[in-house]
Amino acid sequence: MITVGIVDNDPYAVSVLSKLLRESGMDVQWGTTSASAALRRCLFESATPQVLVSDVQMDDMNGMELCRQIRQRKTTPGTVMITAYPPRRYLEQAVRAGAQGLYLKTDVAGIRTGVRAAATGDTAQSDSGFLNCVEARNALLRNVSSKSELSERERTVIAMYADGFATDDIMRQLSVSKGTVATYEKRACAKLGAATRAQAVAKYVRLLTTGMTC
Repeated sequence: MITVGIVDNDPYAVSVLSKLLRESGMDVQWGTTSASAALRRCLFESATPQVLVSDVQMDDMNGMELCRQIRQRKTTPGTVMITAYPPRRYLEQAVRAGAQGLYLKTDVAGIRTGVRAAATGDTAQSDSGFLNCVEARNALLRNVSSKSELSERERTVIAMYADGFATDDIMRQLSVSKGTVATYEKRACAKLGAATRAQAVAKYVRLLTTGMTC
């Protein structure tokens, strides 16, 4: 039986879609109106559903960012996006985010087909540019890597932070001022698409562990 998680900022939509998928023989493990809650469940809970069905527009995080954060870390769950607007409006964004499909909320048959394909890690919409889970993750990581060509000093600073060095230690080791360290850190954050030092370090480590260059 296919296991599914659903996130939509409209609780009624969550309820209706849960009922429809259960009637199709699927096991809807949970439904939530919070994208942040869905992210935690998909990344950190042991019982991750095979498929996440996600609304595009939500209050705390949009569906594209939710999908992107999951896919950069994992090949599962397969992700099917849904929207109340014409899907072509979000098609390119959904493909880039690593989703396996995008359907109108009223297209119940299409959603079922998309969920069944995503449960196997595949896509039912390859003709629209969607990739399977593995290909989507690889494409995302290549994109991150291509934008994150750090200079030698930027890489050194982030690597030292990753190794637990404090700013004062880095200043002494590299014989540079605190302002210079901050500049290298700021540039590295921008190239890695990170808002904070902690995010930059996490992305740097993830690129290294997946064999990508930075």
